[in-house]
Amino acid sequence: MARIAQVVGGGSMVLAPLLAGTGGALAIASRPAESVGVVDAEWGVEPQLADLATIAENETLFMLSGYSFYAAALVAIPAVVSVWRLSVARSPRWAWAGVVLAVFGVVGQVVHLGYWAQNLAGADFSDQRAAAEFLVYMDGTPFVLATFMPFLVGLLAPIVQAVGLRRARVIPLWATLSIAVAAVLAIALGNQHWSNAAVTALMIAGFAPAAAAMVRGDRVDVARTERVPVSA
Repeated sequence: MARIAQVVGGGSMVLAPLLAGTGGALAIASRPAESVGVVDAEWGVEPQLADLATIAENETLFMLSGYSFYAAALVAIPAVVSVWRLSVARSPRWAWAGVVLAVFGVVGQVVHLGYWAQNLAGADFSDQRAAAEFLVYMDGTPFVLATFMPFLVGLLAPIVQAVGLRRARVIPLWATLSIAVAAVLAIALGNQHWSNAAVTALMIAGFAPAAAAMVRGDRVDVARTERVPVSA
């Protein structure tokens, strides 16, 4: 059972960003080019209406995008636990801060999946203009904005996790920088073709050494400098 947990934990660290990157690529392919990227402060009914029309034409791609993000959120759960386990001995503060932010991220991603549900429903609604008006109005309500906050807070989690892993001597400096750059790109540029690909590749590369350590069953012990096997 311990071996299975190690393999699942390590694999989830690279599978979660891969699934998120796949979801991002499918979302880009299923929406208008002008709708892709950072948050648009001028978003209104007409852009939302164009969004719904394109989603209706590419409903399968958009639905697969949502399922990919859903799978990424679920797979992130063992990844969060694994990162914490690898870093908590030598870097407890960063490990705990990372796991708290990452939990916000997982919860936020699940809440964010409401975007897919709402737009799929709106694309199938007989009166798309009415659906667009409702979606635009709903996006501006305080409660919806509040439920979206965990997603935004969770975007900082990879940076904190990377610092914890680095301080615990689990990943090298280049991997820490790779994860940090990926997180900054995701926050600053949103979901665009090149940024989505770059973020996915950098996240996978950055977490790969930690994933390998988890699969091997390594743990950095607080009282020793060498790695020792993880007990059951």
